[in-house]
Amino acid sequence: MKLIPLDQISLTAVTPDITTTSDTIKSYAPLKRNCYFPNEKSLKYFKVYAQQNCQIECKTNYTLNKCGCVNFYMPSKFIVI
Repeated sequence: MKLIPLDQISLTAVTPDITTTSDTIKSYAPLKRNCYFPNEKSLKYFKVYAQQNCQIECKTNYTLNKCGCVNFYMPSKFIVI
């Protein structure tokens, strides 16, 4: 890691990555298309269904089932985001 001195300027570029889906794909079953739309699935720890939320919840559920506990940064039954 390199620190930048206080008398210098640093510029950073951020390029977002947006994924969109055609409405015609909705006619396929979720298991066939290997994904869900927000209105097709609800999550236990998140109010909004999103791919990242789903992945976090899956890791949390797996860890809880395997170890009987979760890491401090994972959602739990006491915290609903």
